[in-house]
Amino acid sequence: MKNLIGNAWKSASTKEYVEVRNPYNHKILDTIPNSSYDDVNEAVKVSDNAIKYWTGVPINERCEIMLKFVELVRKDQSS
Repeated sequence: MKNLIGNAWKSASTKEYVEVRNPYNHKILDTIPNSSYDDVNEAVKVSDNAIKYWTGVPINERCEIMLKFVELVRKDQSS
């Protein structure tokens, strides 16, 4: 698995991974990168730029985007 930063999947700068476990049965669900300080800072910088763009999008367009997102999540849950 890689980090999603902006619109790109990027490898973490470290080669270490962390296990993600189901809290109920403790089975391993996945492994995720143990991202470094620099990895996190890059993600924060990109998200800061994205929020500046997002706040300029008219509210009706933002609502349409979020409703489409909810629709896709529900569709994925049912499959």
